[in-house]
Amino acid sequence: MRRPEWTRSIRFRMTLLYSSVLFALAALLVGSLYLGLSLSLRNEPLSREQAAQVFPGEPLADRRAFERTVNERTLRNLRTFSFGALGALFVASLGVGWVIAGRVLAPIERISGVARQIQATNLSRRIELTGPDDELRRLADTFDAMLARLDAAFEAQRRFVADASHELRNPLATIQANLDVALADPQPSTGSLRETAVVVRRASTRMARLVDDLLALARLEAPTTRREPVELGALVRE
Repeated sequence: MRRPEWTRSIRFRMTLLYSSVLFALAALLVGSLYLGLSLSLRNEPLSREQAAQVFPGEPLADRRAFERTVNERTLRNLRTFSFGALGALFVASLGVGWVIAGRVLAPIERISGVARQIQATNLSRRIELTGPDDELRRLADTFDAMLARLDAAFEAQRRFVADASHELRNPLATIQANLDVALADPQPSTGSLRETAVVVRRASTRMARLVDDLLALARLEAPTTRREPVELGALVRE
């Protein structure tokens, strides 16, 4: 059976860790107090003079028995109160830890929300996280800087595509216009056909030169790779 999604979140794990650490420290403190009080009551019984002052006229054995009963009841009440207080503390720490973890992770939720809203055609969104200059603030600023670089790169690419389309449209329009003129003449002369061919050749040469420039630019922007000789014998032996 798959666990609920909220139990797999960082917020739940942070809450559980915070509550567990707080519960362990509180249990150690309460256990130390209980052990110290238990040893103190066991090792320091009432002396004969103190018993005579507290319980005048009572036999010493009855006084000691009453003292043990009071001590045992005190320790039992202390145990019950300690267990109840630890349980209440654990439940309260879960609630407080959940709220604190939510406040700590709120910037990450904001970063995730902005990342989900960003589209390839619109990179203008920014996180613009405010608050102290901590790790989360620096993470958000780094993300904003990355988005700015991507936005600039995509904008440059869009301008480049628009310019390339415009440069290619002119020779294509020239070729199409001259071909339409040649096809419209039912009996074109050799001179007109040659003139049309020259214009088409000039436009196609311009297009080929532009395509070569585009390929050269694409190679310049591509990551460079180094070629090194490799000894295949060593690779085979390994």
